Order: sequence, then structure tokens, then C-alpha cells
Amino acid sequence: MEEIKPVAQLINKIFTNISAEDVEKSYEMENAWKEILLSIKSSNSYEGRNMLDHSHIVDLKNKTLLVETDHPGWIELFQMHKKYILTGLQKKIPSLEVGNIVFRIEGSSARLHGKAESEEERTKRNIEEREKRFERDEKILEKSGIQIKNEEQKNELPPELSNLFENLRQNMLTNSKE
Repeated sequence: MEEIKPVAQLINKIFTNISAEDVEKSYEMENAWKEILLSIKSSNSYEGRNMLDHSHIVDLKNKTLLVETDHPGWIELFQMHKKYILTGLQKKIPSLEVGNIVFRIEGSSARLHGKAESEEERTKRNIEEREKRFERDEKILEKSGIQIKNEEQKNELPPELSNLFENLRQNMLTNSKE
């Protein structure tokens, strides 16, 4: 039987390896990131806001900042503004010495460090991520009042379509015998 531990003890154990300096640097980076993206000027006045809404910082290692976006199109836009963003970060937080920014799509396995992921681990992680997305999408659909059909209903075709497929199947069988 597992020992029951006080919540305070568990919280202390979790946060033992996180220094106040790291938290402060993270907060400083997030603020600078937001400020720089919101300062982007283009023909679309909401471009920087949209970039901020569709991205987040994942990691900073070896002077390289890893940023995740939720669609490849955002990566293209970030690439266009990369030099501006990098210069802004270097001016606002010189102590972090950000020398490069790399981008990845949310859910991909690209990393700045750590061991390489095996094919089995990647497959397992992808399945878990897809299941989470599916559950999230189901909840959104349910909240909007859209009913999700059960498995039996999903496999049923309307009678007209079912008849068309049956006729096609019969024609193919007849033609293959000739």
C-alpha cells in the first residue's frame, strides 16, 4: 500500500529543482516575447497579436529559442519576422544571449536536447496526442449542441447511397466474370 503524503511535501518535491532565477528569466522572456510580437507592424494590424495567439515558447538551450506554433503557416510568418524578433530579444534580454530561433509545429518531436525518441515512443506519443485532440474536439462539439453519432450510426449509409454502391458492386462482379 502506498504511503499518503501531505500535499505540501509533494509540491516541495516538484519545485525543488526550479530556481527563483529560472522562474524570473522565464517570466522576463514571456513578457519580452509578447511585447516584441505585439510591436510587429505590417499591412495586417493584428498580425503580431495573431502570431502571439498561435505560438508559445517551449525551451531555450545553447542560445537557441524553440518556439511552437499550431500550424505550418504561422512558421512561415515567423520566418519572415525572425530577424526582427531575434534583434528585439537580444536588446530586451541580453543576459539570455538568444542567438537563434527555431520553430516546430505543435505535437512534433523536434527537440533542442534530450535523447532521440524511438519509433515506438513517437508512435505512442502521437496516439496519445490524437486521442487528447479527439476528446477535446468531442467536448467542443457537445458544448455547441452537435450530437456525435455512435459507432453503428457512423457505419450506416443513407439507403440511396447504399443502393448505388450495391449496384456498382454488382456491375463490377458482372464485368469481372466476363
